[in-house]
Amino acid sequence: MAADQSSILAHIQSVRDSLPRETAQNVRARSELLQAAKRLVADLESPGDICERVVYQYVEIASIKVAIDLGIFKILEAAHGPKSVAELAKETKADPVLMGRIMRSLASLLAVETAGPELYTSNKVSKTFTVPKFAAGVKMSLDWAIPNWLQMPSWLEEIGYQNPSVGNDTTVRRAFKTDESGFEIISRIPGLLDAFSLHMSAFHEGRAN
Repeated sequence: MAADQSSILAHIQSVRDSLPRETAQNVRARSELLQAAKRLVADLESPGDICERVVYQYVEIASIKVAIDLGIFKILEAAHGPKSVAELAKETKADPVLMGRIMRSLASLLAVETAGPELYTSNKVSKTFTVPKFAAGVKMSLDWAIPNWLQMPSWLEEIGYQNPSVGNDTTVRRAFKTDESGFEIISRIPGLLDAFSLHMSAFHEGRAN
């Protein structure tokens, strides 16, 4: 079994090394490979793994939002080598102990790379969120989308799982406790309209049509 596992891991690494480049011509091929990889992950997950992934999925976006707000990803991107927790704490003016926890969380989510004890470097995930249009999607999700999604289970239960028929009875109204339209809410929350516009400009990037 150990030999088989080593062979499988070596094959996976070989596949990683031979992935098609990120070009407009390869979008569909990469999308198909991504779906196959997701199915492989699903097959590998135990019930406990599945539960942990679902239950704690919002930890990822919350941790990434903290990193964006502190400028951690930009600091790592601009660095010429690994950054220590102490250096990151000093540059962001964050508490060193808290910074250590933040970085361990980000590393566990594969949002940064661990380069040694309390040493970190950037990776594809962290570099992605140094780009304003992608960072805007995180704000849009936390400030707008997630509050709506969290209302959906109780709302659907309350209306008896029937197709909604009352125009102003929505998860938006319940989440934000207002009769305003969605666009009115987005317009009055500081920075959200700009984040929405940026997020929309990036939504189809790297996706197959």
